[in-house]
Amino acid sequence: RTVTEDFALDSFQNLLFSLCRFREVVGKYPSRVTVVSFDFKRRRFEELHRGALKFPKTHFAFVGLQPPPNSKFDLIGAQRGEQEHAAKSFEE
Repeated sequence: RTVTEDFALDSFQNLLFSLCRFREVVGKYPSRVTVVSFDFKRRRFEELHRGALKFPKTHFAFVGLQPPPNSKFDLIGAQRGEQEHAAKSFEE
């Protein structure tokens, strides 16, 4: 079965609302969570978001991906943006 969550406006809400949607559909919260995203977002999800939700470290996994080497994705710019802006908004 596949369900979606369509209301999140940022990465924290995406994780939070997905947990809530799981509970709505299954009737209980998940015992384990795996997040798949770009590896440069690891700290944001593993430390900031997981920590804010008080989800146990031992039941949380992060799978970090790198863009394909020949893609036009600006990895350096994205990493810089993550450090300077994205994660910072969740630290305050």
